[in-house]
Amino acid sequence: MKVFIHYEEPSDESYHKTSKISLPKKWVSGPCSAVVKLFVDSYNKSAMEAIVLGNVHLATASGHALASESVVSDYIEAGADVYIKTGAAPASDADVTAPKVAADGGAGAQLGLRGRR
Repeated sequence: MKVFIHYEEPSDESYHKTSKISLPKKWVSGPCSAVVKLFVDSYNKSAMEAIVLGNVHLATASGHALASESVVSDYIEAGADVYIKTGAAPASDADVTAPKVAADGGAGAQLGLRGRR
């Protein structure tokens, strides 16, 4: 499953990054924390200012924060845009109220989420 992960937190655009990442099947049924770590590790290899893994979380395009333990496939579909945001993730999956991020005009598109194919 391919997803687009965006980091746009600092106002200085030179720190922004978008990555198209192909997630292995086992990651799709795994926790969001693994996706965050993959992006942060990649970002930190080339960044002038490193992202601290414990200070960020994954969020949908509509701004819904996903818990570290949230299962990727429960909230993210192939081709969706997700974001690395500053701040701690929700304490548990029970605190997440996000709909699944659709990339094809489904429920996510009705919420203003945009995806790519």
